[in-house]
Amino acid sequence: MTPRPYSPEHEIRWCKKTCLEGQLLWSDAVRDPENFMHMIGALITVAPHLKQDLLLVGMLTVAVSQWSKTKGIYDFDDSLATAISDARLDDLTDGPFFNLPEWGVYIPVERKVGGQWLHGGYVAAVIKGDQANIFSIAVLQGTDPKHPYRYNVGQFAAERHRPLHFLERRQAGVVMPRREVQECILLRAAYLCAAEPDVRNRKQPKTQPKRQRYNGPVRQWEVGFRFGAAFRKQLADAQQQARTGHGGQERDRPRVHVRRAHWHTYLSGPRDQERQREVRWMPPVIVNAHGGVLPTIIWKQE
Repeated sequence: MTPRPYSPEHEIRWCKKTCLEGQLLWSDAVRDPENFMHMIGALITVAPHLKQDLLLVGMLTVAVSQWSKTKGIYDFDDSLATAISDARLDDLTDGPFFNLPEWGVYIPVERKVGGQWLHGGYVAAVIKGDQANIFSIAVLQGTDPKHPYRYNVGQFAAERHRPLHFLERRQAGVVMPRREVQECILLRAAYLCAAEPDVRNRKQPKTQPKRQRYNGPVRQWEVGFRFGAAFRKQLADAQQQARTGHGGQERDRPRVHVRRAHWHTYLSGPRDQERQREVRWMPPVIVNAHGGVLPTIIWKQE
């Protein structure tokens, strides 16, 4: 069965209706998401048997309402998406999520991940001073004809000056529900938090995303358009060189292969002082080829 298409704009209407039915205000979620979650907590106190449903509605509404401020959809090039998926979330800290380009982003996927059809996901950063609550909502194929989507909700708190590795979270017993789908969304969102991600507006190539209110239609952003084209060309050229030599004869040489992308943290500054951390996304490397160097993405953290 072909999955029903998913529309973030339709989700806004569904969240507004759900808020009204639960005697909540959508406008509160847009303007003050932190206070909105406090209201959800008060409702849970009154109706503890509805805790799971209320938390789902609350977190989904926060993520969608923050996305509605700018309405950015970030469509990843397949080559870049594959390279990012090959990296490990455990190697990354939560610090980069303070640099999300908008209050909330939507990232389409539309493929099977972990045996489930994943439409995509929202990532929203609710920042207050040096602390942030990060909401990650994965949208999965559902079976209800009235609302044929299921949601997998992830949430974590981050401190700007004390970044925490996701591996440390896992070792401390923090379980990420449906880890495969959450990793797929969070790894792509982390790439958007780089100082200079490979992003452009589909209609206005020189435009870059801005974290400000926007009341227009949905804006489509292409992610990895330069990286993907350069990587595919390098890989094709390298494979051609590996197969043939001068005159088209086969050559006996080491096999061309791709070394996976990964996250790496570098320390800089005097050793007797608090050192600066730089988290880098190291792009995939084509081994046994003669191509140019693909760009490394860097975040600076206090």
